[in-house]
Amino acid sequence: MNARKTLLMIVGGMVFTALSLFTLHSVYAAMQANTPENAVALLVENGDLVAPASTPEPTNTATNTPRPPTNTPDPSTATPTPTIDPGAIELLRNRSFEDDDDTNGLADFWGLRNPSGERRLCDALLARTGICAFEFRGAGATEDSILQQRADITGITFVEDGRLVLQAHARAGGAPNFRLRIVVTYSDSSTQLAQTRFNTPSSTYQDILDPSTSLPLELILSNSNVAQIRVVVWSRNSTGRTYFDDFSLQYFPGN
Repeated sequence: MNARKTLLMIVGGMVFTALSLFTLHSVYAAMQANTPENAVALLVENGDLVAPASTPEPTNTATNTPRPPTNTPDPSTATPTPTIDPGAIELLRNRSFEDDDDTNGLADFWGLRNPSGERRLCDALLARTGICAFEFRGAGATEDSILQQRADITGITFVEDGRLVLQAHARAGGAPNFRLRIVVTYSDSSTQLAQTRFNTPSSTYQDILDPSTSLPLELILSNSNVAQIRVVVWSRNSTGRTYFDDFSLQYFPGN
């Protein structure tokens, strides 16, 4: 009987020893791991070393966020860009009578001769653009008023056959009778003139054109020695009120 107990104790000791060696081997293997991903933390539970439940590593799943569609302009509906002649040089200043820095009642850079009530008038309902225009009162038989501006030609080199093009807009009541002129004075004191008439009443602004061409008034320079250029609006025997706005005198060096 004692021999049987002794045998069982020996066998039990061998099993315990084997289990202990297996546990020590697991600990050693865990200590040998060099990366955090492979490390195994051991806990003590009821005096035995056990490995905690492993936490599954997160899976990186790429999320494709849809991009908004790109709006490509339709060429058939795009607003065209205005074409501007790069060779044109504007010679007038304060072309729509908006400025009166010296507060003398007359638009800056413009001059008036023989006035009979003519004035710079600022009323958005009467102006073509902005808020100001120039008003001729129309005194009838005694009307002989002249509005003019001397063009700014500083630093401009003129050439023979260069073109001057005058554009203006007017609305007239009563019986208008106007002459619009481009007057060029050359260095030898000779002059050159281009002229058109405006005598059409209208409740809205209209372009003032040369009736012979149905285009804005034009002058071709006879030589390059330009000393002075003037734009002249001459009211002769007009009746009724006439408003002028948005003048332009452009110089084109070549035809």
